[in-house]
This record gives sequence, C-alpha cells and structure tokens, in this order.
Amino acid sequence: MRLGWGVDLTLHLTASALTSLGHEVRLYAANHDGSFANAPYELIYKPIVPHKLFPRFEWRARRYIGYFNDEPNEVYLIATQPYFYYPWFLKAPCVNYEFGIVPTTGFSWRKKMLWAYMRFSQFYMYHPAASALVANSEFTKSALPWYDRRKTRVIYHGIEHYDPHHPDYAKLFPSPILEPHPTDPSKPKEVPVDRRTNEELRAEFRKKHGFSEKDVVCLYVGRVNPVDQPYKGTAELFELAPSLKTEFPNMKWVMVGLGTEKDAELCRQSGIIPLLNHPDWKMRQVFVGCDLYVTASKWEGFNLPILEAQYFGKPVLAYKLAAHPEVVKDGVTGFLVKDKSEFRLKLRELIREGKLREELGSKGPAWAKRFNWMACARGFEGLFGEVVG
Repeated sequence: MRLGWGVDLTLHLTASALTSLGHEVRLYAANHDGSFANAPYELIYKPIVPHKLFPRFEWRARRYIGYFNDEPNEVYLIATQPYFYYPWFLKAPCVNYEFGIVPTTGFSWRKKMLWAYMRFSQFYMYHPAASALVANSEFTKSALPWYDRRKTRVIYHGIEHYDPHHPDYAKLFPSPILEPHPTDPSKPKEVPVDRRTNEELRAEFRKKHGFSEKDVVCLYVGRVNPVDQPYKGTAELFELAPSLKTEFPNMKWVMVGLGTEKDAELCRQSGIIPLLNHPDWKMRQVFVGCDLYVTASKWEGFNLPILEAQYFGKPVLAYKLAAHPEVVKDGVTGFLVKDKSEFRLKLRELIREGKLREELGSKGPAWAKRFNWMACARGFEGLFGEVVG
C-alpha cells in the first residue's frame, strides 16, 4: 500500500467505505510506505519479496495460503498479483478484482512475455476458479473471455476523496491523513486537512508557479516516463508541448505523477513543469489551479485523474478509446477524439476559447458526482452477500 499508486488508493477507499457501512475489513499488503497506517480498517502487512518473473513472484506467495485459511474471513477480494491464483486453494469464497492488463506495444520482448503470461494465467486459469469477478469498467469487462464475463460485475470507482467539503469525506478519512517518511514507513507524518476554498487554493498554486490568470494551464496526472509506460502517451505530449508554446505564449503545462529526475528533465526540455512524486493530499490544489486536463493515453481501465479533473470543473481532452467514453461525457464535459490530428485541433481550440473551457468545465462536477465511493462500497456489499450466501 503506497501513496501515488492508483490501485492502492482504490483499495484503500473501497475498504474505508465498506468499514463505514459497518463491515469488518482487513486489508493484507505485501508492501507499504506508512501512508495508510491511520486507515479505519485493519491493515496487515504480510511481506513478499518481489521478483521480476511473475511465476517466481507467485511461488513466493504460497507460504501465506495456510495463514489465510486460518483467518476468520468470510470472503476474500483478490486485487493484485501475486495472489490471483489463491481461489484454487482458499476455503472461503474469493472474488477477483480485474483492473485490466495494459497493452504491450513498445515494451521489450521480455516484458511482453511476462504480460502474456499474466493475461493467460489470470483470464484462463485463475479467474475461472473465483466465485465472482469485479471489473472497474465495461471496457475492462469486455476484454475478458466470455466465461469470465458471465460472472463479472462492473463496479465503478468514486470521486470524492480529494474534497474535504464532500459529505462522505469523513467516512473515507475518519483519521488524519499521513504523509510517508522518505525512508522509514514506520514514521509517517500527520497532515492537517486543508479546508480552504478552491479559489484560495487556486490563487496560491498559480502564484507559487508564476502563472497569471491570463495563462492557460494544461494538466496531466499519471506515469511520466515514455519508455516504461509507452501506452500512457507522454511521448506525444512531450512532442506537442513546444510547438503549442510557440503558438500560444500564454500556455503552460504541468505534469504530476511518479517519476525520477531523468523524467523531470524530459519535462523541462519540452517546456513542461514537472511536479513529480507530488504529495497526494495536495492534489486538490493542483486540479483547481489548472485550466484543462489533457491526456494522450492509449489505454485506461478507468482513468481516475480524468474524472477527478471533471469533478473540480475542468474540461478534459482524451482519445475516444478504452474506458474514456464511460467516464467522460463527450462534447459536454470535454472532448474525446479519434486521432492525433483531431487531438491537436481540439487542444488548440480549448487553449484559445476561454468561454468554451468555462462551459465544458461547468458541467463536469454534476457528471462526476455520479461516481462515488459509498455507491462503490454498496456494490461490493451486495456482491459479497451473494457470494457468501
């Protein structure tokens, strides 16, 4: 359980919401950085040394099978490697959580082989043994074999985790938020909830980074490195940014996500401001401080940041593929485009037309509020009841 990883955040918020509904939840983690030590559920650390070969990683997880069979749990939700094969061995019913398997275009042949193993083992060997499956979008469900789809339920993620003014926020974060220690997971630091208005946060963010109100600030949130995660499309953004800055001198670009100093230098070379390894609890300020959200990603099982941007009233631009049509109301809260030419055309339009950004952004919050963590938890609650029954 580490801050900055989308799956980890999703599991934390789902477990927190289920706990607020009165369920006893235990979350078992193979690694952690201390970020979720204040969680309302019970976080149990069961370390497994990672291995770049997935079969070896799974073999190392075998030692906990007996432990889990002795635990007083009525149902297991299995969400990550190396545990997907556990339904074959656990006595309690298991639900496998499918977040999708990324495309391997641009990967090395070694990584392609590992991902092929992951796809084959999960889809054809492990998921069939589970009592039920959960997918985070209809797109993710559609990628499964037909016999897996028959027992798959789509449960969408929520959106209210960065808004302390949301009525359900206290249910998700009943204890202070923690910021991980740089080297010692046992020494996280408590962070007070920032309850300032979005307007105050926006003014502070723009002043800090030297943006005027006439500047148009584009935002991307996610993996930055164009080599390790080529499907994220950051190489396209690096190529596009310099020409746009020449055409629109008032355009600025911010990239937020996990990355190294080498990734930060790639950003700076393209005139992009890198905010890498940015504190998660400061993300509300980033979203409200920018003017539009742009991603060139070619695959997303859900894409939480694009929904978060809409929640905070920002128009979005993305490709019309993967789960994007499910989480963006095309032409209403943003634009979903078919190719690179249309992508550049719509981005120029959004940079140039302030009234268009305002119109699209104003409709984003109502759309995004259709997705919430309490509804997500109730979906799991109903499914678990059926599985146990």
